[in-house]
Parts: sequence; structure tokens; C-alpha cells
Amino acid sequence: MLILGRFPQLLAGLVVFGAGLGVVVTAGNGMGPWTVFHEGAALRTPLSIGGVIIVTGVCWWPGWWPSRSRSAWGRW
Repeated sequence: MLILGRFPQLLAGLVVFGAGLGVVVTAGNGMGPWTVFHEGAALRTPLSIGGVIIVTGVCWWPGWWPSRSRSAWGRW
């Protein structure tokens, strides 16, 4: 039950985070290192920046999973 209660919070947080990244990229005021990587990859592939973020996350997650580390902020 706890997972079902927190899942909408997770989705809402991801939407807000994605909207924030979109505003930063659109404004052209500078970006963090991962966003620079994602934008550079988007410029060199047929994917949008959002598509590159998704592909990067899908490729990165299996490597992170065996470490069994958890995000500290996500637990609070």
C-alpha cells in the first residue's frame, strides 16, 4: 500500500523536475553536466533531449541496481 501511495508523488516529482530542466534548457542560462551531455547527444542523434534522458536512464539503471545503494533524499 505504501508503494501505491508514494507512486503518484514520484510521478509528480518527475514531472516538476522535467519541467524545470526544460525551462533551464530553453532559457539558455547554463546547464548541469548531465544536461549538457543529454543535449549534446540529442544534437547528434535523431532523439529529442527527453528521449536521450530516458535512454540514458534505462542504460544506467542496470549498472546501479547491483550496488543496492539508495537515494537518501528518497527515503525521507
